[in-house]
Amino acid sequence: MAGQGKDVNEKFDELRAKGCSLVGPQCIFSCAKEHRNLPKQGYTCCLAMDGAKILASGFEKDEKVQIEKLVNAMGGVLHAKASLEATFVIAKSVLAAKYKV
Repeated sequence: MAGQGKDVNEKFDELRAKGCSLVGPQCIFSCAKEHRNLPKQGYTCCLAMDGAKILASGFEKDEKVQIEKLVNAMGGVLHAKASLEATFVIAKSVLAAKYKV
């Protein structure tokens, strides 16, 4: 049978590649409790960062890609450049330029 032998991560990646919206149980519970629609983005595990605007500073490009995936999965948005709209800064080091702003 097709699909046998694949681990959960492979199946997850396969569904995301097909454009499926995946929603975690915490997100479903939160949306039901608040009588709101489920998110339509690719994957949302929970709403812990719902509405948060994040700025990541001092990270390599591949690290920022991973941070963006995590932030988006929790309902937040990662900003590429420093702005007054950012609500949180994730700094790799306190010596990072954006941290000092």
